[in-house]
Amino acid sequence: MKNNECQFYNSYIIYILYAIFSVRMFAMFMILPFIFIHGFNLNYENKLFIGIAMGIYGLLQAILQIPFGMLSDIIGRKPVIILCLLLFFFGSVLGIFSESIFQFIISRSLQGSGAISSTIMACFSDIVSEKNRTKTMFFLGVCFGISFYSSMIIGPLIFNLFNISALYWLVSILCFILILMVILFFPSTVSIKKNFFNRDFFNNFRLNINVYTCSLFVSIFCLHLVLILNFMIIPKTMLLLGIELCDHWKIYCFAIFLSMLIFLLNMNYLEKKIVNKYLLTFFIVLLIISEFLLLLSNNIISLFLSIQIFFISLTFLESFIPSMLIKSISISHRGSIMGFYSTSQFFGSAVGSILGGWILHFFQLKIVLYILICICFLWLTFILIFFNKKSK
Repeated sequence: MKNNECQFYNSYIIYILYAIFSVRMFAMFMILPFIFIHGFNLNYENKLFIGIAMGIYGLLQAILQIPFGMLSDIIGRKPVIILCLLLFFFGSVLGIFSESIFQFIISRSLQGSGAISSTIMACFSDIVSEKNRTKTMFFLGVCFGISFYSSMIIGPLIFNLFNISALYWLVSILCFILILMVILFFPSTVSIKKNFFNRDFFNNFRLNINVYTCSLFVSIFCLHLVLILNFMIIPKTMLLLGIELCDHWKIYCFAIFLSMLIFLLNMNYLEKKIVNKYLLTFFIVLLIISEFLLLLSNNIISLFLSIQIFFISLTFLESFIPSMLIKSISISHRGSIMGFYSTSQFFGSAVGSILGGWILHFFQLKIVLYILICICFLWLTFILIFFNKKSK
């Protein structure tokens, strides 16, 4: 009976964590397409300030993941989750009433300061058993996909019916509900640690930052860099092959559904096996194959095959990398180490956005694909040379 109670106890915490992650992603993707348009309607606007408003969210997310992850190791997960949600909430409320570009930049800064990802990942590692971590990371990826696609449907609908303030109202209300859920139902499972920053802490922390963990940081950086670059190329390629913009979501949905189905069919087998260097390199090789197919695509069939292989690789890697990392770090440093993981993830997306935009501004679409293939080969080479068994 106690085991059943414990499983139920852990289950509802996991659902709360999924809800926090999903709402945050939903809010970010729902507002993002309209920031540039909204910026020109504000006082004192110019392109530089609008660019700052767009970029400062991701920059602060990347910078603050490590400090908040470390803070969650010191004072516990619950206070940090509440603090991050409050920052996001106040930033969203300010977004409703922003009349100048400077107020809007402060709004985006407060939202970005709620860097909660590392703490959420540490929470998952605290309560999920080792054999279920790959499955948990997979469903976290499912939440990401659902948040993304629902935001792409609901966001434009609300914006067209009302304005961007209505989007901020919705985000603020959802965030307030999450804060209440965490305060009322989320347990304070981690107590304050005295003398946290002592010699033992730094010695143990240094043991956790090794070649193995750094290889995983590089892997998640490369994966999200490749992800962003692909989403710059794939839509343009579909348009060139005559697929209308209104039909793109159908291809994405089918590819994602099939990728999830393949993962689910192999999940029980994979959880019994150790995810190792060779399995990681296999899916990186699949990514390279998908990029070559995309480069050579001259019809809808080859394009879809490329997209399908890409999403299969993405689904497995997004589940494997955090699962491998969590298994390799001590419980007392999970928040701190997951901070490095989340920072690597956000920097990968940021570098992908900047690099892709710069290349497309000066060069043709195929140049981005050549660079993508080179990045994947460099990533593969790095893993083959440096990725070793974790330190005991």
